[in-house]
Amino acid sequence: MDMPVDISDTAIGSFDLIATAARLRAGKEYAANGRSAQTLAKAPQMNVVLTVINEGVELAEHAAPGSVTLTVVEGEIAFMSGDDERVVKAGNSVVFAGDVRHSVRGESEAAFLLVIAKA
Repeated sequence: MDMPVDISDTAIGSFDLIATAARLRAGKEYAANGRSAQTLAKAPQMNVVLTVINEGVELAEHAAPGSVTLTVVEGEIAFMSGDDERVVKAGNSVVFAGDVRHSVRGESEAAFLLVIAKA
């Protein structure tokens, strides 16, 4: 299946998150930066992105363009926003508004799925 799947029409997408995470980890971007991401699906109102991150690697503070659901698929991450830091393990989620500044750090080798609602 070609990615990202355009779900603005009648397309239905499905993804093997574990296999996609393994493929991302085997790529040049992950080897060079300790992280990599792929947009899996796009629609006018949302994007779905899988990110892999190595232990100790941090995504600098930023804000998303809309509300976010972040679900850890493998491993664990630290999610930081202001003075709030939470360790989020596989099978758990964090939800937050688009204007919330945050950063993410790999507490172990991890993969997480982002569903970003566009404002």
